[in-house]
Amino acid sequence: MRRDIYTLRATGMTLADVGEWDQSVVITRLIWWLENYVDAAKVEGFPIVVDDETRTLAGYIWSQQLRRAIGELRFTYSIS
Repeated sequence: MRRDIYTLRATGMTLADVGEWDQSVVITRLIWWLENYVDAAKVEGFPIVVDDETRTLAGYIWSQQLRRAIGELRFTYSIS
């Protein structure tokens, strides 16, 4: 089984984990992290897993869908 697969967890990834910052700072950091994650992976999509240990598949998101969601976040929160 490959262990170098880029995945995203279905649960447990919350903005509260980032800390007690202003919402715009949290959203900006989230966008930055997601963009870097997508760029570094250089894949067409990401499996959504229940947790990192078992890697039970919960779903899948295409890179293009994730980039569209990032764009919507940028638009919604007026982040350039």
